[in-house]
Amino acid sequence: MNRTICIALIFILITSLSFAGSKTKIIKPKNYNKKVTVLISGKKRTYYEISDEKYTILQVRGPGKLRILTRAVIKKNEDKVNYKLIYKLNGLDEQIAEFNNVSKSVKSSFKNSSYNYPGIRKDIELTLKRGENSIQLRVLNSGLRVVTRIIFEPGKVEKENWISYSPASASEVVELI
Repeated sequence: MNRTICIALIFILITSLSFAGSKTKIIKPKNYNKKVTVLISGKKRTYYEISDEKYTILQVRGPGKLRILTRAVIKKNEDKVNYKLIYKLNGLDEQIAEFNNVSKSVKSSFKNSSYNYPGIRKDIELTLKRGENSIQLRVLNSGLRVVTRIIFEPGKVEKENWISYSPASASEVVELI
């Protein structure tokens, strides 16, 4: 009897912990053009196509980690592709993420076969600070299509360390009149 109760309690504890999980959010770009459904091991995932002409804009309230999952669209007659993405975090300098020799994914396919084949997933991970964050993202290679899925995982607010600027001791006496 006691053994059955212990097993039941352990089962309840394990299932409650697995459902608690993390509080990740899927971020939809503000100016997305096309939704693309990618089938990954039988599960449907929504990706958004990014342009090589204009920036895709993401707005996220931090702090936390932002993961940009990218897949190149590989044509039927190609085996591997190289591509570069340019991104700007909060309007700062452009950063370039370069992915070389990306081959076709074995476990994934596009729901609409006109997209040819998805490449193996490549990720960009950014750490976002507290407050509103703006991320601009675009493909550097012209003519190459890339789709993205953006996942945000909120983090803890970092405590700011304040430094006092009061002098330790007065150097000379000041008389007030």
